[in-house]
Amino acid sequence: MAERTAQRLTKPEEYAELLDRFSTFLFDCDGVIWTGPTLVPGMTDVLTMLRSKGKNILFVTNNAKKSREMYKKAFDGFGIQASVDEIFGSAYASAIYLSKILKFPADKKVYVIGEEGIEQELKSVGIQFTGGTVRSKQNKEIGKFFAELILDIPLSPFDRILKIECLSPPEIIPA
Repeated sequence: MAERTAQRLTKPEEYAELLDRFSTFLFDCDGVIWTGPTLVPGMTDVLTMLRSKGKNILFVTNNAKKSREMYKKAFDGFGIQASVDEIFGSAYASAIYLSKILKFPADKKVYVIGEEGIEQELKSVGIQFTGGTVRSKQNKEIGKFFAELILDIPLSPFDRILKIECLSPPEIIPA
């Protein structure tokens, strides 16, 4: 197979060829659809044009802080048509991997070192969890709690408050 190199499209026929060649387009959310609180200029027009041509659109993200429902609200806020089924994030990927690929047992728990997004996705596939946003912010209490748990799998996509003390056995946590 011949190696392809990136090419800048400059002519209408080049864009038409690109659109004819693909039925599905994937867009990263953070930094492509929007940057911070700002929608990338022209993005709504691009997505509308692709939909008018019957193209499938998927929105992907490696940001595990947000669930698909949370991303849907962001799309709504920007006035972008998007369904939850078109959004595929790392939090959802983790939940699906545990439930469908690993067939994680219903009587076991995942310890989440993360935020609300992963929690929502785990709930959506019926996986029990602890940790995450429900754990105490008191490191000593967290360490004691963590050390007493019988965990089946830890899951850590992202956590803004995690400190090493959270994972230390209680007898070595500084007072």
